[in-house]
Amino acid sequence: MASRLGVVLVVFALAVVAALTATRIFGPLDRPGTGDGPFFVALGRAMASGKGYVDERGPWPNQPNLERSPLWPAILAVPLALFPDASDFRVLRLTTALMHGICAVLLMMFAARVWDNARAAVLAGVLFALYPPALSLVDAGYSEHAWLAVFLGGLLLYWDNPVPGQAAGAALMGLSVLSRSNFLLFPAFVAICGGAWRRLDWKTQFPRFAILSLIFVLPACLWIIRNYRVSGAFPLLNGLEGETLHGANNEVTAAWGKNWGYWVFPDNIPGETPKRVLAGEMSGWALNKYYHQRAVSFLQSNITLLPWMFLGKLARGFVPIPWTVNKIAYIASLPRFLLYVMVMWVLRRQGFRAADNINILLASVFGLVLVTTLIFYGTYRFTFCLEPFLIVYVSPAATALWRDMKIAL
Repeated sequence: MASRLGVVLVVFALAVVAALTATRIFGPLDRPGTGDGPFFVALGRAMASGKGYVDERGPWPNQPNLERSPLWPAILAVPLALFPDASDFRVLRLTTALMHGICAVLLMMFAARVWDNARAAVLAGVLFALYPPALSLVDAGYSEHAWLAVFLGGLLLYWDNPVPGQAAGAALMGLSVLSRSNFLLFPAFVAICGGAWRRLDWKTQFPRFAILSLIFVLPACLWIIRNYRVSGAFPLLNGLEGETLHGANNEVTAAWGKNWGYWVFPDNIPGETPKRVLAGEMSGWALNKYYHQRAVSFLQSNITLLPWMFLGKLARGFVPIPWTVNKIAYIASLPRFLLYVMVMWVLRRQGFRAADNINILLASVFGLVLVTTLIFYGTYRFTFCLEPFLIVYVSPAATALWRDMKIAL
């Protein structure tokens, strides 16, 4: 027992130290952040200060926020309340680093549950602890670690447990949807892939699967009800869906260049009215609907561009070579490239002879990430949701390969 606790502490410490070391390469921990990080920490600060779920830096500073899902801001509100005078961005990066350590430990525990192989489990935890895409998310303070920690916690409760444990696991996995809203469709993909693997006998298992699915979607339904109460909009899970869809499907991202298959802020689309101007005329729900309609209109008028756009999205999302041309980006992308090579090598050697449950999980997450990428855009933030499970998938083969190399030497 003591040795297991020691391994857990070592993997956790390795992950946290790696995360803090990586983020310090770019400067002090309290330097201003970019991307979504400032919005998450602003929401967390407002919650910690008792002001509610509002973003005082956003276009609707006095209205309940509809744009960002609440799981990660709620987690951030805890350290922000405990350390009210601390720098927002220092708290953001330190908390994300701690979440990285938690994710590494949970992934190790999940690998041990799947494979019953202690060495493979430890290797999975170590590989994730040092995985550059995960470390870059720590520096940005993004919400993916919150999603992964809660989702993995739910998986551990669900995996090969009796029904009460599965119910608790479904609820926890459903809570993770409040960090990555596209995972609301996860039960549907499990049903499709489970049917393909003939693991779901609908005559006998449908009632249990239906109940667990309802438990899974309950947290999202509660948030939808909250959004309806504060805005009158229904159903609304994430108020950035329209902006993201429009930013990913427009003339800029459809053209060859640095933004092909990616996303741009709608203000950077030629002829688009600035968001601040639109926000002065519309509510958050109305603006979300406006952007959604703009995206749909573009796609309907440019159906012939869809294959070209899909190609760009797949390239940006799944080709493990960075579009940013610099040494740091290429060095950081090498472990991701090697992970994909290892996955292909394992598939070539053993096909889908792994346990059905891990095959169904991988296929479900891959299908969900693939559909999300094709609808929206290609980004490592989407594919990151798949890659921890790929690490688990290859860990036994990587352990055996390492052992064989040591014997050969």
